[in-house]
Amino acid sequence: MKRRLSWFLALSVLLLTGCIDSYPKPAPRSLMDINHSATADSQLAIAVDSGGAKYLLHAECPSGSNPSCELTYEMTHIGEVGVLWYFTPASGYTFRNPDIVVTDSGPAYMIWQNCPANNVNGRECSTWYTTSDQMDPQVLDLGTHSLSAPILASRGDTVYAVHEVTNDYATGSVLRFCRISDAGFGCHFVSDHPVADDGIRRTNPAAAVSTAGSLHVAWLQGSGNSKTGYLNDNYGAVDVDMAHELQYETGPFFPPAISIESDDGYLYIAMAADESSSDWMRLYYCAPSDCKNVGGLKTIDLPAAKSWYFYGGPAIASTSDRVWIVFSAHNNDHINQGDLYMTACYPNGSTCTPSRLEPFYTGTDHACHPRIGLVDGLVPVIGWHICGFPTMADDIYFYDLVNGKKIIHSTDWNGRGGLDMAVNGEYVAGIWNEIQSDGRLATWLAFNAHMTYIPAVRK
Repeated sequence: MKRRLSWFLALSVLLLTGCIDSYPKPAPRSLMDINHSATADSQLAIAVDSGGAKYLLHAECPSGSNPSCELTYEMTHIGEVGVLWYFTPASGYTFRNPDIVVTDSGPAYMIWQNCPANNVNGRECSTWYTTSDQMDPQVLDLGTHSLSAPILASRGDTVYAVHEVTNDYATGSVLRFCRISDAGFGCHFVSDHPVADDGIRRTNPAAAVSTAGSLHVAWLQGSGNSKTGYLNDNYGAVDVDMAHELQYETGPFFPPAISIESDDGYLYIAMAADESSSDWMRLYYCAPSDCKNVGGLKTIDLPAAKSWYFYGGPAIASTSDRVWIVFSAHNNDHINQGDLYMTACYPNGSTCTPSRLEPFYTGTDHACHPRIGLVDGLVPVIGWHICGFPTMADDIYFYDLVNGKKIIHSTDWNGRGGLDMAVNGEYVAGIWNEIQSDGRLATWLAFNAHMTYIPAVRK
């Protein structure tokens, strides 16, 4: 998809109003080693602090089979590189699945997997972490083997890590958490943890932190069409195994999404099911201080007669009185194109009825990889790709639903992998990968206050 230069410039205006004196011109960023390439999957993460600084952590890999990928960490502000750091694995190993958060007081926390380069999906990976003020990577939760992407969850200056672990012979797995913002922290169990291997995977954790500093984790247990949703938390006892496990229903679920209201009023979990006739979605909610039982349940208004089909799970974000849900789907109204749908749900008897967002793209492909955040805790901002035949992706969008400000970056089907987006106060930033003219994949960054976007690649 081609767009005229005037259209391009028009879309480079403010996503949201920013008050700074000068802005950088959109230009290539000298960050990626010329002998390395970004990845075709979602090996990237971003966080934004209250002053608008962006913290990026993304993978770069040399060419060839079983590459030893390194991680690039950078902190930028107004498009200028403030800190640039490379994490390089030992020979025969590779770094993958990064995540990053930033605290109110400043330090960023980073986490990733360290795996044998020739067996990244095996049972010999470990979880590593570090902080931006230490830059001294350490193994997290010694004695465990990391099975999937670890995640971070934070609020204020409290940061938790959650990861799926096993030993080197078990076929099942368990979830554990570590409050890594505490000095001398320990690690504890999120899920049940039978002494004997039960062969059951506990996967797809989604996590949120309350203002009280408690960690709340939703996950799936099982496989195929028999995945059961669970929730657990450490409310009232943060440094012990979680003891408030709540079981939801069983079905063919996508990974869950979780969010806590800004005033701790309610915790929300959105669960979408991949059914053969028509997909459906439910919203569970409870008070963070008492989630031993379901406080409420809503079925999102998706009439089965329209034959809904989801492209992955939902993304959610909550204010002080509601939760916003965004997801990608097609139905009988738009059978050849997957669109984004959005709804606001309240913890009362009202109905959650999604609306189709503006059809930015009118081709026969579909929106994918939705992300959502709230500017100043209120204004929904979403980011997404247009996806075609895997793994190709086209335009990237970041859109403020209230003020109508947006950025569109046309990639002519050069996009690969997913994207990540972060919001803090009035600041929004997004990160993604796409193919360059020399054939390499490069990481790109977009941010508001004149919403420039520039490739993170050395020319």
